[in-house]
Amino acid sequence: MQSGEHVEDDAGARPSGYVPSGATGTTAVREQLAVVKKELDFISQQLRGPGGQVQRIDLQEVERLVRHLEVDRGELAKRCQRLAEENQDLMEANRHLEVDLAEARRELDDTRRQLKHQQIDLQMKEGSSERPCADAEQPSAEERLTQESLEALQAAMGASSEPSRHMSRSELIRALRATQEELAVQRARNQKLEHRRMLDGHRCEVLADAAERQRLELTAMRLGKQRKLAAHPQTVHKPKMLHHLAHTMPVSREVKPWAGGEAFGVPRSNS
Repeated sequence: MQSGEHVEDDAGARPSGYVPSGATGTTAVREQLAVVKKELDFISQQLRGPGGQVQRIDLQEVERLVRHLEVDRGELAKRCQRLAEENQDLMEANRHLEVDLAEARRELDDTRRQLKHQQIDLQMKEGSSERPCADAEQPSAEERLTQESLEALQAAMGASSEPSRHMSRSELIRALRATQEELAVQRARNQKLEHRRMLDGHRCEVLADAAERQRLELTAMRLGKQRKLAAHPQTVHKPKMLHHLAHTMPVSREVKPWAGGEAFGVPRSNS
């Protein structure tokens, strides 16, 4: 049988599952060919475009797309690394902030505790057996009022009148606040008055300088006019000129009355 001889000649190149002779061998070959055909059809379907035509693969276009994808991948990797570093820095900064916050809270607790002790000491000095209540829970007011200010205010009010020695701490605080407010108002008023005084002084200096300049200008004008009249006496009526000179400058008072022109060096005529 020719098919059997052909199969025996190609025994070295037989595929797996190949039956050498008979109808069973032909069926196996047909099944293998059908599988190959299905694979080829699947590949051709993958290569077909929207119109049903087989697309031609451009290797240069594929290489270009691959390079672009590699560039995008590198940029994304760098961005991810940078974000990871920033996240690490933020976590480190957050840890430092938490440490600072805990330390600030401890300092605040210590300050409140010291203020409570100071309040207890002050109450013991005043002879009061009251326990700290609502006033001790306000650290902002306690921080603004120092121990020295309270003692000074209590001493001043105790020296002024006998009943004031038994004032409570809240009354002392209110009195001290009122005194501080009055002092602040007085300081602001003094600053305004000082500013106004400086402005008035500056204006007075400017007016004095202007008056001095005007006086010098008037003096120069009078001297110039006097010299002009003295240099040209014949151009002015003599009694009028003497009257003008007598009322302009003190020097003009030394000018002698008209005596035939001798006062200005004019020779007296024989006529």
